[in-house]
Amino acid sequence: MPDPAPAPPEPGRELHLGPVTIVVETPSSAGSMVRFRFAAPPGPVAPGLHVHPHAEERIDVRRGAVLVRRRGSRSVVVRPGEHATIPAGTPHDLWAVRRGTRGTATITPAIAIDETFAELDAELRHLPPRPWELARIAGRHLDHTRIARIPLGLQRRAFRALALGRD
Repeated sequence: MPDPAPAPPEPGRELHLGPVTIVVETPSSAGSMVRFRFAAPPGPVAPGLHVHPHAEERIDVRRGAVLVRRRGSRSVVVRPGEHATIPAGTPHDLWAVRRGTRGTATITPAIAIDETFAELDAELRHLPPRPWELARIAGRHLDHTRIARIPLGLQRRAFRALALGRD
């Protein structure tokens, strides 16, 4: 039987998604937006080219630099004091390009990405992580975050099949 989904994170709780640390400032349950701080070493801040179909994302950099790649637009490097806005429905990915990169992400309107982070944090504590549980988590959150280049129906079927795994 799968582990129960953890409760949404309380503001200030530190979550670890591999080398990236996330701290939820304003949870999705607060209403109009969700905001979190991130700290990342050089490399991906988000898991590849993805899309939030109904929510805009704003990245503000406090330290270091983040490369924001948006399909259909030029890539931009966001430096301290700068921001980049990713419109709803725009495929994008984020890369920390300097050691010690820190910033905030604000997603409007609120989506349950903080709950996704909490579930991933709990699963990634298993060594090794269980791929079928990662598929269950991804499948539960496709309404707000999905892989950019794969049709939604195919993603739903693939995650459902992968989630059969072992119980």
